[in-house]
Amino acid sequence: MSFFSKNKDNKDNKDSIAERPRTLETSKRFSEGEIIFAQGDQINDLYIINKGEIQLYCKGNRGRITPVGVLKRQEFLGIPDLFTSGKSSFTAKTLTDVELVPVAGDDIKKIVAQLPEWVQKLILTLSERLDSAKDILSEHEIFDKRLYFNENFNSEDEVKIKKSIEQYSKEK
Repeated sequence: MSFFSKNKDNKDNKDSIAERPRTLETSKRFSEGEIIFAQGDQINDLYIINKGEIQLYCKGNRGRITPVGVLKRQEFLGIPDLFTSGKSSFTAKTLTDVELVPVAGDDIKKIVAQLPEWVQKLILTLSERLDSAKDILSEHEIFDKRLYFNENFNSEDEVKIKKSIEQYSKEK
C-alpha cells in the first residue's frame, strides 16, 4: 500500500498515520549545484524527490571524496541515516534544479514501529548494510562512472565539491 493511497473501502483514512504521513511543507526547492546537506549533518526527515537529480558524495577516512550514488525523481533521500545514526553519512548535491517533498521522520518512525518486529529488524539491517557499503566504497575510493553525472570524476572535481561543502558549512 502506498503512503498516499486509500484504504480497502476506498475511503480516506484520516486517523491512520500509516495512510497519510505528515509532510512538513509543500516542497523544498534547490538550484543546480546546491548542497542539500553535508556528511555529518543531523537527519530528521525523509525526502521524496519530486523533480531533478542529486549526486551523493562520501568523504573517506583519508579525506578523499568519492561519488557514491545518484538519486532521481520518485526516489527517497535520507532513508538509511534516518534509521541508523541520525547523521548524514554522505553529502547530497544537486545536479539539476531539484524539488523535494519532506516527510516528517517522526511519522516514518511511528509507521515502522507499527510493523511486525521482524520487518523493523529488516529495515534496520538493510539501512545498516547500505551505510556499510557506502563506507567501503568511499574508503577504497571505488565508484562506478555511471554514478557520477559528468562521467569523469577527477581531482579538480573533488576540489570543487570540497569548496561547495566548505561554503555550505559557513552559510548554515
